[in-house]
Amino acid sequence: MSREISQRELRNNSGLACALLEDIDDLEVALERLRDPPDPVLDWDQVRQELLNSE
Repeated sequence: MSREISQRELRNNSGLACALLEDIDDLEVALERLRDPPDPVLDWDQVRQELLNSE
């Protein structure tokens, strides 16, 4: 019985680990885009200023 529980916990934990790794990848991509935004349509200086002034 304890062996079944261990295998089930392992499967659940591996799914959680994969989800966390995907979240980390998404955050890394977001930070990279914030550092060097490729969108030429937006005036990033203006966007940055509006974010800073939105407090």
